[in-house]
Amino acid sequence: KRNNCSMHMVGFERLLKHLIQNDKLPLNPYLRLMDKIALQKGLQRVFYGILAAFIGPVVIMQAFQNEGHPWYWPVLLIGLLFFCGAIGFGFWGILTLVNALLGKKRKG
Repeated sequence: KRNNCSMHMVGFERLLKHLIQNDKLPLNPYLRLMDKIALQKGLQRVFYGILAAFIGPVVIMQAFQNEGHPWYWPVLLIGLLFFCGAIGFGFWGILTLVNALLGKKRKG
C-alpha cells in the first residue's frame, strides 16, 4: 500500500505527462497555463514602445534644428508625444507580459 505522498507524486507525474503531450507545459510552478494571446499583445506593446523611443528623439532633433520655422512647436509637441507614448507603451507592455506569464494578481 502506498502512502499519501507517493499518490500525489503519481498524480503530478500523470498531469505533467498530459501537459507535455498536449504542448501546454506551464512556465511557473503553480501550474497556471500561459496566456498566449496576452503574451502576443504584451510583446506588441513593448515593440511599439521601443519604436516610439527611436522615433521621438529624431522628431525632437528635427524640431530643434528648425527653431525659426513656423512648424517648430507642432513638431516639438509631436516628438514629446512620441516620448510619452514610448514610456506608456513600455510600462503597459511589461505589465501585460507579466500578467500573461504569471497570471493576474489575486485580491485577498
